[in-house]
Order: sequence, then structure tokens, then C-alpha cells
Amino acid sequence: MNRPIKEQYEGFMNEFSSELQKHFPEVCFGVYGSIVNGNACYGKADIDGFLIMPGKVLSNKLKVFGLSQILARALSNNPVTTQFNLLDLETCIDGRFMSYTKDYSKYIKDNARVICGPHHHLYMNGLDPKFGVLHNAAFNFSGPGGVRNSALYSLSVLQEDSDKFSLHVQKAIDNVAKFPSKLIWLRTGKVTPNRLEAQRVVKKNLDCLNYKLLDNINDILDNVSYLDYVLADPEKSLDLVYNGLEIMEQMICAYVYRHPFIGKREVGVINH
Repeated sequence: MNRPIKEQYEGFMNEFSSELQKHFPEVCFGVYGSIVNGNACYGKADIDGFLIMPGKVLSNKLKVFGLSQILARALSNNPVTTQFNLLDLETCIDGRFMSYTKDYSKYIKDNARVICGPHHHLYMNGLDPKFGVLHNAAFNFSGPGGVRNSALYSLSVLQEDSDKFSLHVQKAIDNVAKFPSKLIWLRTGKVTPNRLEAQRVVKKNLDCLNYKLLDNINDILDNVSYLDYVLADPEKSLDLVYNGLEIMEQMICAYVYRHPFIGKREVGVINH
């Protein structure tokens, strides 16, 4: 096993932060954990951190793709293990669809080291207790393996292993297709296991969304042979991930706008 050495960790941090400062100075890049504490076991340790984009839930896809390119290049030149969460300032402030809890948000505020960019992490508003469905929804959006991070890591995974990339994309769009059922439960308590029925219900309640993107994702998931055809084409697969991210962000944006106050089925309280 070829384990990375300390110099590769340092090389990654230097290259990644330098490229961020050059191309995306408005993005907050911070790290926490053993790398910051000074007790990292180099060769085994992950670099844990976050990227926080300024502004609203709806991200600029060119910016996300640019961040993905920078990350992929830095990891190619310095093959270390990272676990970064891609966030936006609005989600951090609202808290519901951010994967960090209240305690972890406080830990990050107190202990994280911002490498470059504004200190957006100080606005994190983690919530406790997040009930199961909201916890899953938040992780499916912005947690490890969530759709946001699937877009961020897509190019890195693609250059590493094509089969792993296909699974990476399929998991992302599965999370997107199942997201409407989670939104329904959060407001009604009703379980809607059929994703097409869940989509129909959400269509009636959340306006101004490009549901054609969600229709396309469901159609692809329902046709395994066509799904395999799409997954075999990196360009089509990347489009699928970014379309999934776009409609998921639209659903969250519309949901938060329609329900600005925290509900009992979300965290067990009415407001912040």
C-alpha cells in the first residue's frame, strides 16, 4: 500500500488553497481535526474541512465545477484523503439542510482553521435534535456522500476509477429522486415510498421548480439499460449529477421560502 507522506499533505494544502485564493477568493476554505490539532497520523489521516460559498442555496454550477477541477488537480498531484463538505451561507444560517449539528457547529467555530477566504463558518447554525428524516435529508444534500459533495468530488473520482465514478453518480441521483418524499414527511408526517407519487405531491406545493430535471432523473432510474448507457459516458454522467444538484437546490430553496420557521417534525421546536 502506497501511503501518502507528510510532504504530500502539505503539498495538497498549498496547491488547493493557492488555487482557491486565485480563482475563488470569496469561498471560505477551512479545516479541522487532527491536521489542525497537530496530532495527525500522516499516511492514514484524512483532511477534514469545508468549503462555504457566499449567497443563497442556489449555487453557480460553473463555480461548483471550477471547485471540482481545482480539487481534482490538487488530489492528482498529492494523493491524500480528504473529506470536505460543500456548503452555502444561506444553508449554514438556516441550519436545517446543513449536515453539521449544533455541537459540531460550535466545535467548528471554536477550533477550525480558515485557510483562505471569508470566515463564513462563524454563521453556522447547527440544529439539535434533528429528527431522523431531516438528518437524512441534510446528509443527502450536503453531508459526506451527499449530492453537493458528489458534484465537488466527481472529477476526482472519475480520474481515479470509472466504475467507482458510475456508482458515485448513481448514488447521487438516487438521493435526488428520493428527496421529495422526505420533504413531504417533514411537513405532513405522511410516508410516501413511491418517488413518482412523492414528486406529484411536491409539484402541487412547491412552485417555480424545473421539474423536467426531476422527470428526467426518474425516467433514467426506471430504465436500467439507459441508465447504464448514461453512466458509461462521463460527460452525460456529469450533466446528470449537476442537473440533480440543481433540482435539489431548487426544492430546498422553495421549501425554506415556504416554511421559514422550523417545524416540530424537523427538530422538535417551532423556531430558532
